[in-house]
Amino acid sequence: MRASRELGTKLYGVIYADLPRRFEVCSEGNGSDRTADNYTTVTIDEIAEIELPAASNGVLFLWTTVPLLKIAIDLMGRWNFEYKSACTGFWFGNELEMLLIGTRGNVPAPPMGKRLAQAINPGKPSEQLDRFADMIAAMFPNVPKLEMFARKRRDGWDVGGNQVEPQGISGRLLLAPN
Repeated sequence: MRASRELGTKLYGVIYADLPRRFEVCSEGNGSDRTADNYTTVTIDEIAEIELPAASNGVLFLWTTVPLLKIAIDLMGRWNFEYKSACTGFWFGNELEMLLIGTRGNVPAPPMGKRLAQAINPGKPSEQLDRFADMIAAMFPNVPKLEMFARKRRDGWDVGGNQVEPQGISGRLLLAPN
């Protein structure tokens, strides 16, 4: 049944996503300038309903924050990916973001010289997205790659999101509602 739905649909071996999920700050003066509500957000249930255009053998790289870690791992499972590991974008503080890695099917870990750094120096979130996207592309140079909820185009990637025109994919599944 699933194969017939996928007929004619491009499938991706690598999916990279910084979900536009709602995140509550602890107080108005503590982080409200950095909350996800500064752009369009959707609920985790709405995100979970998205049917990923994922290949049967593939990798999902999913950004999350520590308070939403369990929800993000559960979401991976709802999308039929098995949580494997994580990389961190910040070392300390209340802004820790983690890049979770999940697989489905038969995907071996990258060889030692191609593995992601476990942690990177803090920077602006958009800089982290770019740095990890570059590392992911180097790890999987010949695999079709999709960035969901993208904020800009990337060479070698198909993208979709409410800040870019859909490219090579069904934008309906990847656009956050306005």
